Amino acid sequence: MQTSKKLEIDIVEILLESWQRRKLILKISFIFFILGVFVAIFTRNEYKSEITILFESSNNSLSGVSGLLKKYGGLAGAGINISNNQEDEGFISPQLYPKLILSTPFLLNILNDTIEIGNYKTSLYKYLDKYNSSAILSKIKQYTIGLPQFLFTDELVDTLPQKPPYKLTKKQLGLLKDFKGRIKIMTDEETSLTLTVSVMMPDPLVSEKIANQILNNLTDYLIEYKTEKAKQYLNFISDRLVEAKTHFSIAQNNLAKFRDKNKNVISMEFKTEEENLQAEYNLAFDIYSTLAQQLEQAKIEVQKNMPIFKVISPANIPTVKEKPHRILIVIGFTCFGFIVGFMIIFFKSVLMKYKSEYFAPN
Repeated sequence: MQTSKKLEIDIVEILLESWQRRKLILKISFIFFILGVFVAIFTRNEYKSEITILFESSNNSLSGVSGLLKKYGGLAGAGINISNNQEDEGFISPQLYPKLILSTPFLLNILNDTIEIGNYKTSLYKYLDKYNSSAILSKIKQYTIGLPQFLFTDELVDTLPQKPPYKLTKKQLGLLKDFKGRIKIMTDEETSLTLTVSVMMPDPLVSEKIANQILNNLTDYLIEYKTEKAKQYLNFISDRLVEAKTHFSIAQNNLAKFRDKNKNVISMEFKTEEENLQAEYNLAFDIYSTLAQQLEQAKIEVQKNMPIFKVISPANIPTVKEKPHRILIVIGFTCFGFIVGFMIIFFKSVLMKYKSEYFAPN
């Protein structure tokens, strides 16, 4: 009867062998150390700029949520629950804003915006493409593991689409993903009334400008949807007021002309006609006066619905880099090289032991 053999691994033996072959481990660790130094030197600095905003908590501020969800497709399935209590309170939670900022239409709008660096003006989209293309590590990746994608990918288009459907090339999707990863958004879990937006960019001035641009675009969108209904009503009243003023002027002129022509006439026919013209004048005046009052009320309503934003901590131009942490990169590569060297010896020892036990001649 043939018994099955079990492969036993002696850890102490492997450790002793690793010590005996420590020069191999040190050589591999040194190779990874050099590689880590190379990566640390040629990894570009990144600068982070942060801005913190305080939002008002007032009534009727939920009126624009449905419009926001329609404009930014996919937010409806983002797991945001807008209950009836929130609708009664009329409160737009800042927890919705990260989904809005990181949505594709919002990011494409930012990427198409023009940024100014010194005397040089370009879109953020072209700036990021030029930065990624000029990085040495990106060049190495492009002409090694990324060569097939580089050969068969589409060329960069000058502008990104701003209206749906958003048909993007692979390179554009990569730039969009890269830009999305550079934005971090945090909300105050206790009050949900503050929003902190941080932007990481290779240039400190660009980082500050993009943080402010995100704030400006966010407030523009919220103001647009918050006041949309009131503005539509204001435009409607303004148009009706113009018509009412025209009718009032016509009625006023008709009454004045009739009286001038019939100054010394006394008759029931004259009196009846004058009363009719006076009634038309009074009606036109009442309509015009009422619409004028409603117009002023509509203007007040637009201003009343205007959301309030307070910048608690403005975006500053960073002077200290956020990353890379070059010492940690070198240490990490060296440690990884040490582990690789040890694993080579470990698997080689296991393989030799396996061969000696299972393939040794009887």
